[in-house]
Amino acid sequence: MIEIVKESGFCHGVLAAVTKAKKLANTHGKQIYLYGDLVNNRQVMAGFLRDGLTVAENTAEIPEGATVIIRAHGVPQFVYKELAAKNAKIIDCTCAKVKSIHEIVAEKCAAGFRVIIIGKKNHPEVLGILGWCKNGIVAENESELLSAISDCGENICVVGQTTCGKEWWSCAAKTVTEINPNAQIHNTLCDVTARRIKNAAQTSENSDCMIVVGDKKSANSVELFEACKTHCNNTFFTASAEELAAHTNTIVSCEKIGIAGSASTPAETINEIHDFILFAKFLSRAKTEIEQASDDYINTLTAEKTNPVIHAAIRDLHNQHQNGKRIRGALIKFGEVISGTLSPNPCELFEKSSTKTLTKIALAYEIFATAILIHDDVIDNSETRRGKTTIHASETDTHFGLSRAICIGDYGLFLANKILAEAELPPKILVKVFKLFSEIQLKTLEGELMDVTLPYSPKDPTSEEYDQTVNGIYEYKTAWYTLMGPIQLGAICGGASDELLEILHEITLPLGLAFQIKDDLLGIFASEEKLGKPALSDIVEKKQTTLYGHACKNATPAQREILEKTYGNPSATVADLETMREIFTATGAKAAAEAEISALSRTALTSIEKLDKKHQPILRGLVHYLFGRTY
Repeated sequence: MIEIVKESGFCHGVLAAVTKAKKLANTHGKQIYLYGDLVNNRQVMAGFLRDGLTVAENTAEIPEGATVIIRAHGVPQFVYKELAAKNAKIIDCTCAKVKSIHEIVAEKCAAGFRVIIIGKKNHPEVLGILGWCKNGIVAENESELLSAISDCGENICVVGQTTCGKEWWSCAAKTVTEINPNAQIHNTLCDVTARRIKNAAQTSENSDCMIVVGDKKSANSVELFEACKTHCNNTFFTASAEELAAHTNTIVSCEKIGIAGSASTPAETINEIHDFILFAKFLSRAKTEIEQASDDYINTLTAEKTNPVIHAAIRDLHNQHQNGKRIRGALIKFGEVISGTLSPNPCELFEKSSTKTLTKIALAYEIFATAILIHDDVIDNSETRRGKTTIHASETDTHFGLSRAICIGDYGLFLANKILAEAELPPKILVKVFKLFSEIQLKTLEGELMDVTLPYSPKDPTSEEYDQTVNGIYEYKTAWYTLMGPIQLGAICGGASDELLEILHEITLPLGLAFQIKDDLLGIFASEEKLGKPALSDIVEKKQTTLYGHACKNATPAQREILEKTYGNPSATVADLETMREIFTATGAKAAAEAEISALSRTALTSIEKLDKKHQPILRGLVHYLFGRTY
């Protein structure tokens, strides 16, 4: 069970500020200035920068007559005066609760009171409040509060940062009252913040795992995290699904998962994390079933084979097969869910009678995947896969190792067909499944042939022809094999219509292309530990990618010379890898690849909206899962 805490996400004030800024960005573009960060959320701010807004930290950076948006946390009084002197058009997005504090302290200061602010000294809201009173003092702890009370004399006015912790505020107010009963105490804490903390704390008490979504710069996010952590030791603080990916294994093992979003967190980010976890839990369950089915099938098969050579070959096939991610097999299972014959809750798929049949088809596909990876390792001359020594590299005699790996790979291909034929499917469905499976196998091989040939072809990596070939490799070798094929196989098993299959094609083609571009980035920028293979392998084998093509197009003559000398060098070193990383970054290849991944992902997400709403969350979760992999 995954529960999103009530009132998670943008509070009313932040939502109003963000909505207003987005509207202005769409109409004015780069003419709009934000005075400081509109909200304490780096993802939201990155979006504003992409939209063409400019962040200014002081009025000196703002030109005459510009349009300026005042942040939700508010600003000192002098900022308004300086902007007015520049004839700036001011769009005031200061939170109403913060504005009321400005009014209180300005009035009390004018009446001769000393102002004590209970909050964080460097927080933008507190800095803004200080700018409305000439004699304000900030107290972050009891020692500072006692010192402030001593310095302020009899006429004391106390206010609190809107996101100040309730316990600290109550303690501070009590201390002030005990020392100076005539002090004026104004409870300016935000009720919404207090309510969401209370709701989150209650949810965390009943959760095996708690996820707090927010930015570490945000005071209310930090307080929300601390409150949840008090009640649930297994609490994670994250700004995005990508950040959370490192904790996937721990999270999916939990039964009850709570999600709480701070007041500076967009609802879409909270939903992304919900959907990410939904798919990750489904994948974990599917992986367990496929691994068990694999062990059972191989154990039965090896018991039947008395020849020691065949017995050893099957064991080596199984060893290479173990510990895969099983995304392809999981998508076969989910394909049947989307076809409409099963419950919209994907986890219920495993309680349905057809699960054994779907597991068998998933097993066949995963063994097919292992078989072609064994061949791929021979082609790439890779010595490790999934952290294990590859089959061909295990033998001291090179020719024997290569020959044996090819035979074992072939065995896996033929075994996959046998397992598929044994699936208990209606004859008409089985024919469709075999037809599609054969098409996937052929497309994958066609992509592999293009991939093998391209490094030895005369195609210029800066040419349009090169780009078209690489995109063809991505479509055949990745999109068809990893995403389009598996999900459509499952959908056919569930009796999917041609219309549904076409929508699934629209979703998985851009997703598959983006998946491969992400893989190319990981191949250059990820650590060897995360890759499960040598970090230099893409460079040594001269892997042809859009990343490499873009770098060649934009390289200086000196950089191009280094690329031609190093990319494809079988003796490349770790220093060469660092050089490649620098060139791919300096030429904009890395940034272009990341932008393309983003654009293709958005295309897939748009197509997902064509499906029944009950199936959309887990497919969106697949998107976030695929691109949550980090360098």
